[in-house]
Amino acid sequence: MNHIAPLIYDLGIILCTAGAVLILFRKLNQPIVLGYLMAGVLLSPHTSIFPSVREPESVKIWAEIGVIFLLFGLGLEFSFRKLVQVGRASVIAALVEVSLMIFLGFGVGRALGWSTMDSIFLGGMMAISSTAIIIRAFEELKLKGQKFTQSVFGILIVEDIVAVLLLVLLSTIGISRSFSGEELASELLRLSFYLLLWFMVGLFLVPLFLKKARGLLTDEMSLIVGLGLCLLMVILAGQAGFSPALGAFVMGSILAETREGKRIDKMFIPIRNLFAAIFFVSVGMLIDIQLLKTLLPEVLLITLILVVGKVFGVTFGSLLSGKPLKQSIEAGSSMAQIGEFSFLIATLGLNLKVIRPELYPIAVSVSAISAFLTPYLIQRSGWLHLQVERRVPSALFSGLVRYQQAFGSVGRETLLPALLKALGAKIILNSVMVVAITFGTKILAHAFFPDYVNSPIARLGLSFLNLILISPFLWAIWLGRLETKGLSPVAIEKLRKFQLGISVARTVLVVYLLVFSLGQFIPVEAVSGFLLVGVTLVLALGRKIVRKWYIALERQLLSHIGGESATLLPWDVSFGEYEVHPNSNLVGQSLQSSNLRARFGVSVSLIKRGDRTIFPAPQELLMPFDHVYLVGSEDQLQEASSSFDESVSILEGKKAELIGLQSLVVEEDSEFQGKAIRECGIKNKFNGLIVGLERGVERILNPQPDLVLRKGDRLWILGDLNRI
Repeated sequence: MNHIAPLIYDLGIILCTAGAVLILFRKLNQPIVLGYLMAGVLLSPHTSIFPSVREPESVKIWAEIGVIFLLFGLGLEFSFRKLVQVGRASVIAALVEVSLMIFLGFGVGRALGWSTMDSIFLGGMMAISSTAIIIRAFEELKLKGQKFTQSVFGILIVEDIVAVLLLVLLSTIGISRSFSGEELASELLRLSFYLLLWFMVGLFLVPLFLKKARGLLTDEMSLIVGLGLCLLMVILAGQAGFSPALGAFVMGSILAETREGKRIDKMFIPIRNLFAAIFFVSVGMLIDIQLLKTLLPEVLLITLILVVGKVFGVTFGSLLSGKPLKQSIEAGSSMAQIGEFSFLIATLGLNLKVIRPELYPIAVSVSAISAFLTPYLIQRSGWLHLQVERRVPSALFSGLVRYQQAFGSVGRETLLPALLKALGAKIILNSVMVVAITFGTKILAHAFFPDYVNSPIARLGLSFLNLILISPFLWAIWLGRLETKGLSPVAIEKLRKFQLGISVARTVLVVYLLVFSLGQFIPVEAVSGFLLVGVTLVLALGRKIVRKWYIALERQLLSHIGGESATLLPWDVSFGEYEVHPNSNLVGQSLQSSNLRARFGVSVSLIKRGDRTIFPAPQELLMPFDHVYLVGSEDQLQEASSSFDESVSILEGKKAELIGLQSLVVEEDSEFQGKAIRECGIKNKFNGLIVGLERGVERILNPQPDLVLRKGDRLWILGDLNRI
């Protein structure tokens, strides 16, 4: 009889048990995450129903890889454009709710007589809602087109970012075994510095590398490159003293801004699901049912405080952000649960041995109960709104309405918000680059020229080299233009009046950065003389070069954040891919009779049916499993999605086309110049069609086929990105 390695045996037991339990949970319409946990309970050494695993330590390693891949997948689904689009309303609501839940969790823990560390981790576990459970509830209740769901998704995006930061901060607190405000502030500052540095360098280098290698990359190679970059960032994060999960999320977020991001995400889904299953099953294996029976009072108390606190926190935060009362209560009722991030935080505490083992089954039990209650809370949100509205005094209700109307204009014309918008990001990001380049130069000098400190000439040369490297970023801080786009005329006028004071402040900051940077290589007393000579030479001989260098770097970086499609954002136009569910009422209807454009304002640009790409006529019939590409605003797409009953993010298949928006400019020697759109053969060349056209300041959505193209026209083509 051949010997079977214990790891293979364990994986077989885990996956078979998980598969059987998931089928049952799917039949019962329960969240899949809870199915994984139940499978873990059945395999737990605390129960004797199923055979238990032979090598728990090996399973723990696989579970750690699962955490890394979960966060990498989350990063691939993240987008800087999404973060911008959620707006300050979602940020305010999320921060209010998370802060309240951390406070309540800490208070409950202390009231129960738990240690400070247990209470801190309990607060973290109660702070983050479950994206998977919420999406599942919205799908079951067919609410994805409702207006309040957009607020919920915006808050969830912010919560995901907060959760990643919480993992890092709790890891630091757990390792140091202490909680100090000064240490926490220092760690937040260090974390912010590294995050900004990694994102800036990554967003510049990674898309550039992938663009150069694009012609060589197959689906398989894209996946290997993506996973390699993920683990490389995990190593860098570990070397910097942060959790591996943070590095995985950062690299996923960077890759999400590249054209290859969608391809990598599509290929990565099966790997992520496999390791996520192992992680959640390993979570369930730690649950002791007998111990859980003795913890039932604590579980019920924490569940009650969680539900009430979440509903109140999200509702109150949404009201503060200017949302109507009904929409705020609906959002609050949707987010009264915890899930996957709570398990990650509990796992972190156990691995660091800083929390009591009982916290783990408590977190899982609270998640299960709150997940079960979520659909009922959402359904009763309308009743709750009516009860609150009846009991709110009319004066207070009128005040809420006035507050909502005034919130949209608060701060738009005051100096500080305008100044932060015009200069804040430019100064912060460029200051980070100055500090990073300085330390990088110093580290490399120590590595390759360890004796440079004994040579005045070498130190002077390194100072001058460092000055050249940081000069574009210093120029941007000192003389870079103000970003006034989106500011009101009143705000721009206030900035103009304070121009002298702003210039002085920028000059002081540049001098401080210069002294700090040069002081790393030469004595402080020599810095002043070097400043005078070095800065004079740079400004006199290379000012134009420095300016061009910085502008080129800035344009390159901005082009990678969201790609060229960011130019399309002012149109409020997006595209979405939706699969026609066999039970959808669209099946068998023609595009004309479905009336999608009249009902929702969206346009059907193309249909994928098997291996065929169809550019539909009004008489084209919709069939089950058709992949329909719609063009419209985000709100329009959300409303239209309910008609399809199921949405997908990318096509399946052996070599699926990567459908997306890409722009082309009609140059003087272009074959398209002077031709009507119907004569250009866009469908055959790019397997796509023109959905938008920019001509100077004029923007044309869905241009007519007889429109003649001119030099300088920017065409927005929806089609196969591999061919555009």
